[in-house]
Amino acid sequence: MEDSDLLSKVPLFASTRPVHLSEIVRRVTTRNYRRNEVIFHQDDPAERMYLLVEGRLRLLQVTLEGAQINMGLVSPGQAFAIISLLERQRYPVSAQAVGASAVLSWSRRDLHSL
Repeated sequence: MEDSDLLSKVPLFASTRPVHLSEIVRRVTTRNYRRNEVIFHQDDPAERMYLLVEGRLRLLQVTLEGAQINMGLVSPGQAFAIISLLERQRYPVSAQAVGASAVLSWSRRDLHSL
């Protein structure tokens, strides 16, 4: 499946016209992650928005007392870290691959220009 076909099925991009989808695809970064590899850490500057293509991710939050809380799972086709669309934010959770995973991402700068 081509990236633009995949994006058209994601609710965030579902109403986007094909000409704009091609520009979104042109600016995408694709990366593969191994099991337990961290995509981003809680409190890192929120600079990218992500879309899981393959695999599964765990969203974790560490409390002030150091306890690790499972905040949910991300399945293929789900966008995450959408907070990066807002200015001067930090990720409120960490994202970690449960198994081998493929992720698409866009920088906040590219998303704003789109």
